[in-house]
Amino acid sequence: MSISIDNFLNEKLAGNGNIVWVKPNLSEEVGEYTENEYTKHWLKEKGIVFNTDKEVLSFLGTGKITPVTKEELMKKYDNLTLKPSEFEQELKDSEYMKSFRSMEDVLARGSITLPAPIILFIDGTYYGFAGNRRLNLAIKHNIPIKVWLVQ
Repeated sequence: MSISIDNFLNEKLAGNGNIVWVKPNLSEEVGEYTENEYTKHWLKEKGIVFNTDKEVLSFLGTGKITPVTKEELMKKYDNLTLKPSEFEQELKDSEYMKSFRSMEDVLARGSITLPAPIILFIDGTYYGFAGNRRLNLAIKHNIPIKVWLVQ
């Protein structure tokens, strides 16, 4: 019985890799608001509207790195891809897949340092603001998740 390289790496990585989560560069993530109509609409429904990049940065700056489980995120979420089948659909985009596979390659060597995904927690709902690939890397490889949680 032979085992494929992908299966071997997946088994080898499950629980063995390590992600060092660091504070995201918030100024690099402002576009997740300014260029995303869904995010603007979702926040507006919550009574949150930003007129400048500085306002977005100030809002995001209130977050902190917080451990969270996939199960906790699954309780009530919007704009997060938490199911492997849904994430596989996103990997059909070649640039998205290339980026994800690159992170996996580094993780296969033992450890990777990544900016924590940015998750908003508003009105009892977790909203994925930025970092879907990073979040799914941890989920796929059974690595504890830490997010930059903005409440």
